[in-house]
Parts: sequence; C-alpha cells; structure tokens
Amino acid sequence: MKGFRRMAPALALLLFACQQSTVEEDKNLKALEKEAFSSQNLDVDLGKELLSAYRSEMQKGLDAEILFKAGEVAYNLPDREDEAMEYFQRLSIKFPKHEKAPHAVFYKGLIYENRWNDKEMAAKTWEEFLVRYPSHELANDAADLLTLARDTADDLEKVNQWLKEIEQNK
Repeated sequence: MKGFRRMAPALALLLFACQQSTVEEDKNLKALEKEAFSSQNLDVDLGKELLSAYRSEMQKGLDAEILFKAGEVAYNLPDREDEAMEYFQRLSIKFPKHEKAPHAVFYKGLIYENRWNDKEMAAKTWEEFLVRYPSHELANDAADLLTLARDTADDLEKVNQWLKEIEQNK
C-alpha cells in the first residue's frame, strides 16, 4: 500500500497529461475540420492532413462519425476512392443501424458507378441500399440510380455481345 501511495501522484499526473493531450487533439481536429469545410472546395493538402487526424482518432477506437467523415474527405480527394470505399464499407458493416450507415452505402454506390465505372457492382449496391433502407430519404435517388445502372450495364453487355459476334464472323 505504501508503494501505491508514493506512485499515486505520478499516476494522477500521467492520467492528467493523457487527458490534456486528448483535449488538445480534439481541438486540433475541430480546427482542421472548420478550416477544411469553410469553403466549397476541399484543399488537397488540408484534406490529407484531416485524413491523418481521422486515422489517429480511429486508432483510439472505431467511431461511425469519424469513419463517415474520413470517407467523405477521401471521396473528395483525387485518387482516394479505395480509401473512401474502405471507410464506408467498415461503417456499413460495423454500424449498420447508425444514421450515417445509409449514406455510407449510398457513397459506395457512387464510387462503383462514377469513379470505378463498375455498373454491375453499383447496381448491387443500390439494391442493397433499397433492401436495407427502403424508407430512407435517399431511397428514391437509389432507385433511380439502380435503374440507370441496370440500363447501362445491359447496354454494355449488348455491345460486348455484338463485339464477340463480329469477332467470330471474321
């Protein structure tokens, strides 16, 4: 017990220092977010710095809000679709009932369709959205995008079929 009494002040000081550093990190993160989102266009360097701060937050523990914010930032940076997809995927799996989960699934569909030009996976993602969140405010948009993705996928399939037929008839 004597040893503990001697160590108690040191432990209290260490605990206080850890809390202070967490408070400082939170302030820095809030300041970065404020600066990054103060204009319509995300500055690339600022976005990268913000992603780094979000990664640090994730090391403390997974949080749906941080995953979503990191996904949004990565989505809006050039050549970061893989990273954005990872964050949105983790959010939709780990926190399927969170209010940001439908938005994460929606972003996944946008990445497949607009960034990776994978109409088939986009259609599957829009279907997933409609099954999981049929009454969400984005459900009508997801349904419209599903229709477009299917139509485009069907057209691409027809073109590929015609190309095969032309190749075979040569």
